[in-house]
Amino acid sequence: MAEYHVGVDVSKRKHKACIRNLSQDSYSGVFSFNIDRQGFEKFLGTLEKLSRNKEDFLIGIEATGNYGLTLAYFLLSHGYTVVEINPYRANQFRKAQGKKPRLIVSMPVLWQVFSPWRTINLFPSPIL
Repeated sequence: MAEYHVGVDVSKRKHKACIRNLSQDSYSGVFSFNIDRQGFEKFLGTLEKLSRNKEDFLIGIEATGNYGLTLAYFLLSHGYTVVEINPYRANQFRKAQGKKPRLIVSMPVLWQVFSPWRTINLFPSPIL
């Protein structure tokens, strides 16, 4: 079972992430990283500071077309579990809970509800 849930809000120029530590019920601050190899390596470094075991992480990426694909394939190639989060359904879930946090912060909470059904990789293997 994942010890950390990571939510990634993707965009054209920079991605933002937030990490929830389930054992301590705490959140990291929101941090951003560039959309290039150096930025992705920085993101991996942040994850590896928390745990070297890749099975400790469940990483959810906002479904925004092609913007998140490079990050998803990068993380999958490094052995992480990646799921795609539909931002519309996430927003509906937040509204039903009576909360209005940003999507990035609420993503880790969503997995606590949906993770039993969504622990598969939803991204197809890239054609090399």
